[in-house]
Amino acid sequence: MALGIGPGDEVVTPPTSWISTAEAVSLVGATAVWADIDARTYHLRPDALRAALSPATRAVIAVSLFGAAVDGPALRAVLDAHTAAAGGGDRRPIALIEDGAQSFGATTPAGVRSCCPGVAAGVTVGVTSFFPTKPLGGWGDGGAVFVADGALAAGVRARRVHGRAGAGGHTVVGLNGRLDALQAAVVGVKLRDMDRLVAARRAVAAVYAALLGADARVVLPTDGGGGHVFGVYTVRVRARDGVAARLKADGVATAVYYRVNMHQQPVYAGGVAPSRRGGPLDVAEAVAAEVLSLPMGAFLRRDAQERVAQRLRAALDAEGVTEPPPTHAV
Repeated sequence: MALGIGPGDEVVTPPTSWISTAEAVSLVGATAVWADIDARTYHLRPDALRAALSPATRAVIAVSLFGAAVDGPALRAVLDAHTAAAGGGDRRPIALIEDGAQSFGATTPAGVRSCCPGVAAGVTVGVTSFFPTKPLGGWGDGGAVFVADGALAAGVRARRVHGRAGAGGHTVVGLNGRLDALQAAVVGVKLRDMDRLVAARRAVAAVYAALLGADARVVLPTDGGGGHVFGVYTVRVRARDGVAARLKADGVATAVYYRVNMHQQPVYAGGVAPSRRGGPLDVAEAVAAEVLSLPMGAFLRRDAQERVAQRLRAALDAEGVTEPPPTHAV
């Protein structure tokens, strides 16, 4: 809303994310344009972004999926080249929005923090979630928007309180986006302990890597150059559904993020909200059948992880899995 995006505009986004990523596009009447992901990072690929851009592109939402921060400068370079090729001039720069719901506290290999917009990050706006399962989780719903530009920040602030801009009254159409006092108090306390919580998550991930790293049948997540916060610990395996069912029967809870990509959801596949493919989505569609998220938390004990690893190997054996999933080269 604050970026002035609306009907007739296009916003490029990867299809692999929670539906709220695309909902933000649809709720302002814009068209979601799907661009494929990298099979190792699950991030929007620069080459797929380049192919998806059009004269109608006004923004890109790059999802820092599972807790690894996106490479904002690489994506910004694609956008700047597109704008220059179009003649530049009075054309507004394409906004790059980082969906950092799962990545607050993460850093890129270059040391740029997730949700920290600005020149170094290449990002216009960063957003994160305070949902309880997220790295900076509260006790309910909530989130934050991070903006480096003063005028844009003022527009965001006004829209979060029904369009009210101080003594000037209600100057734009807005909504109720206020964070309630209880959630603010909880998040404020956890924020002071964020570095310790992130370090604990990384330690849990390191244990998983040690326990499962020698099993070629399991594709482990990258460590994001050391800056991953592992909001979710997602591996890839063959026979995913069978493996997950065996783990459930053996007392190990897992999850699949995401079994159905956004472009395949009825609201988009059925044309309820406007969208289009910006190119092939082969990787996103392939990994949807392979991703499996293991139990993860800052306080997960090693003995629990050892049970998860042992039972995962047993489930793979029982399913007759002898090879890793395909590499999905592009």
